[in-house]
Amino acid sequence: MSVLTKAAYHGTPITPNAVLQALGFRDYCVSYYRPDQVEWIDANARSWFADNGIFSAWMKGAEFSDAYWQDYYDFCRRWCMDGNCSWAVIPDPIGTGTQELDYFIREWPADLRDYGVPVYHLGEPIHRAVSLLERFGRLCVGATGEYRVILSAPFCERMDELFNAIHAAFGSIPPIHFFRGLQLLKPGCDWPITSADSTDIARNHNRLKRLGDLHLWAVQQAAGRWDAMAARRDTAWPPERLSQRQLFGAAA
Repeated sequence: MSVLTKAAYHGTPITPNAVLQALGFRDYCVSYYRPDQVEWIDANARSWFADNGIFSAWMKGAEFSDAYWQDYYDFCRRWCMDGNCSWAVIPDPIGTGTQELDYFIREWPADLRDYGVPVYHLGEPIHRAVSLLERFGRLCVGATGEYRVILSAPFCERMDELFNAIHAAFGSIPPIHFFRGLQLLKPGCDWPITSADSTDIARNHNRLKRLGDLHLWAVQQAAGRWDAMAARRDTAWPPERLSQRQLFGAAA
């Protein structure tokens, strides 16, 4: 089975190619919706994972069909089984209920079983996250619904609830990846996620062009800071800020 390791995954495509090449040996996320740079990444990345592209496609108004999913499965076969892709996100159509999400988990190809990672959305019942971890041993988490604003009060409360439940079920925290959540790797955030991804570098590196010839150096430094924060992650739970009363109730 593939393993989720501590990493800050940089979303692609990162253009122009010279910027990606300057970033070099790092961890990347390749969206099936935009796999433009997958061959270079497979040959040069430290590690990378395949995202199903649902969010990007949904934002563009794309419709999904059985053919789309079959093509995605073939994409995963090529790059996971014959390439260096570490893991792949099981389809999680936006705006659907847990029954349809469970359908896509059941439909995940058997030959890709060791590479697939299911998705839990914060708006879903927490027992679903525990159940998925029991079955797969690792999990992707996304901020949705009333918890969609990362670091808002509802989000923070929900994350505490989630990790309390996971710790109660397993005694430790299994590998968890957070979508579009690099900011959760910062030292002030103590939720024990293993990894996170963001298109921060892809979207914002142009702002560093004001530095002229130091542009690519500055991009490398920005990516390196995220990488360092991921490497230093503490995956212990609970943190000191949670009192015995919060964890075990008024009787504690």
